[in-house]
Amino acid sequence: IYLQLGNIYKKSGKTQEAENMFKKVIELNASAISSSGKK
Repeated sequence: IYLQLGNIYKKSGKTQEAENMFKKVIELNASAISSSGKK
């Protein structure tokens, strides 16, 4: 979902919002990987 929103923002010229979305995706992926690695 976040990646799709990022692409939509990019197409409408809102680069800053798109970058924030991609950062959020990366953070969510990183936290998911680290939490699954702890098990």
